[in-house]
Amino acid sequence: MQAKPGTAFHETGNASLDELLLDYYGSRRVISSRKLVFDGVSGYDVYNPTAPFSENGQRYLAARIEHRGGETDSYAGFFFDNNGAWRFDDDIGALRGQDPKVARIGSEWVVSVVDARPTFQAEGGLEWSQIFYRGGTLGTLRPFAKGPDLYKGIVIGVHGEQPFAFTRPMGGDFGNGRIGFRYIGSLDNLEDPAFLTDSEIIGGQFPGNIFGGANAAYSSGNGCIDVLCHVAFCEPVSSEQPEMNKHYYPGVFSWNPETKEASPVRVVASRADLLPGDSKRPGLYDVFYPGGLESVNGLTFLYGGVSDAEAQAAVITKPF
Repeated sequence: MQAKPGTAFHETGNASLDELLLDYYGSRRVISSRKLVFDGVSGYDVYNPTAPFSENGQRYLAARIEHRGGETDSYAGFFFDNNGAWRFDDDIGALRGQDPKVARIGSEWVVSVVDARPTFQAEGGLEWSQIFYRGGTLGTLRPFAKGPDLYKGIVIGVHGEQPFAFTRPMGGDFGNGRIGFRYIGSLDNLEDPAFLTDSEIIGGQFPGNIFGGANAAYSSGNGCIDVLCHVAFCEPVSSEQPEMNKHYYPGVFSWNPETKEASPVRVVASRADLLPGDSKRPGLYDVFYPGGLESVNGLTFLYGGVSDAEAQAAVITKPF
């Protein structure tokens, strides 16, 4: 397999992913990138941000706050735009959990975080579920629902005035992650943890042993929902070490909930096209975990976590 001249394509050894990456490196889609600067959280890493959003005219984003050596001491904090840097909002505070997601449903904010906790089934292993909060303002969020066990990365949104959820079941036939979809009607339905297990799995998006999940979703004007997702695979560092080398790439596809058809996933960015920086562990360096998209003056900014240690915003060609 060869890439077009001038690209930096390297085979991963995963044939399914190599096809996606060959297409990406043949028409690179990252134009530039910059690191995000966070204030008010000295001594912590801040990564896996959402795209910016606004409350009462103030621009915010939410992001994961964590010590470099930990994964279960995580918080999701709210940061406001402070002349180009992002300042932790002490008045709102933080939620205990990982990888925040933020949606506006009617007159309420719906924010979710991943509750990761140690499991005794595997040494050093984790199990998780997603905790949902709602409130009229960011400062009045209250917990109201818990997702199914071993589900994380649940994305809530609105399409045609109907709230929906993209899910990410794992284990068994779902491997390390597949994407499901269902309309949820009322947010109150999420109070039943089993409600989201009855979602329709979108087939064919992740062939072979690659996996993925939705990260953000946007209702388009053509009847579809445009989905920002991650495309990933893991490989062992060596036969003697339990640590895995993880590879995460931002991807996109469109889903038509009426015809139940999905466009093929396309990779739209890679860690190799961002600024160099720190990594939580060596096996996490090749991780660009997408958080959301923002359009400003005709440019598309892709916000995401980098190497589980930093956050960057990349200018990319229009993904949809």
